[in-house]
Amino acid sequence: MYPVTARECVIDATSSKFKCTSKKRAKGEDCVPPSLYRLPNEPPNCEPGLSCENTDDGATWKYTCTDAVTTVGGDCDTDRLTDDELTCGTALTCSASKCVSQVDPGEDCESTVTPGTGDSALCKNNSYTEHWDGNGSFICSDAAIPSSNGGDALTCGG
Repeated sequence: MYPVTARECVIDATSSKFKCTSKKRAKGEDCVPPSLYRLPNEPPNCEPGLSCENTDDGATWKYTCTDAVTTVGGDCDTDRLTDDELTCGTALTCSASKCVSQVDPGEDCESTVTPGTGDSALCKNNSYTEHWDGNGSFICSDAAIPSSNGGDALTCGG
């Protein structure tokens, strides 16, 4: 029988089965990263502000809820399955192995890795478009910034 207060379904790392619970995983608890076992659009296993990442390749179960990198310029990677570096936290993205601040709608988001293209990861809303004046530059679109990334989930913040 499932608990009446269960609001979350999380994967149990030991049994690889879904488990109903009233809370997400806390810092230091085992978790399952998005690219393993998870279904598309399934919410994360960890509490808000935490990231499910490989923190120890030598551990029996190597995925743990942990703090992401929260410092601009901090070392990072985008692969949660390796224990090389952690991913970047809220409103940051990893570019050339360093955390950089994401920008708001209407701001420039041309890729620093592939000049002449837009980079949605640089946008807080993960959405960009070619600049309206046709000059070949790219800006973050006016799509809503999700609350999980520091926004209010409203288009243009209003």
